[in-house]
Amino acid sequence: MSAHQTTTPVQRVPREQALSYDMVAGDPVLVVRPGEIFEVETEDVFNNIIRDETPITPETLGSAFDRLEFNPCAGPIVVEGARAGDTLAVHIHDIEVAEQGFTALLQMWGPWKDSASYPECRGPVTKVIKHLPGPSGTTSDGTGVYNERVSWALRPHIGTIGTAPLRSVQSGSDSLLGQGAYGGNMDSRDICKGHTVYLPIAN
Repeated sequence: MSAHQTTTPVQRVPREQALSYDMVAGDPVLVVRPGEIFEVETEDVFNNIIRDETPITPETLGSAFDRLEFNPCAGPIVVEGARAGDTLAVHIHDIEVAEQGFTALLQMWGPWKDSASYPECRGPVTKVIKHLPGPSGTTSDGTGVYNERVSWALRPHIGTIGTAPLRSVQSGSDSLLGQGAYGGNMDSRDICKGHTVYLPIAN
């Protein structure tokens, strides 16, 4: 880099500003240019409440459970020049996960919620997963450790991503639910480093 060259700082949404629970148009937390690289930092599905292997219950989650405040998102992020009817291409350059995550069974939640045949799968049970850095020095290419016998290569992906319609009118426009025309809580492992997601902009 020559003495006359400068670099533009990468814009960033810090986790304390990434607390939106609805994919609906509103005041932007960030405005970016087409092709501009930016960073987003978010909490996990339960807002970093779960730090150990305490079973997850409504009492554990507290007021967040009552308000259904799960899957916090960063947004809206406005792309200059984007218009209704356009297709937005979002390229994912990298994803780094926290030093730990967890897997859990919640009492009466999920596919085994009322299974009399497999009562051990009804929960509540919580297991912390350690995330170790990989060759890059980050958890982008690190290792997930379940215990001393079970580990695997981390492949971080974005669980919830989408564009913001003018109002919540369908499943997927609320980040707590499933998929809709504009994205949502998709939990697709293909929404990962090196991939591009194409999303419609709402009319």
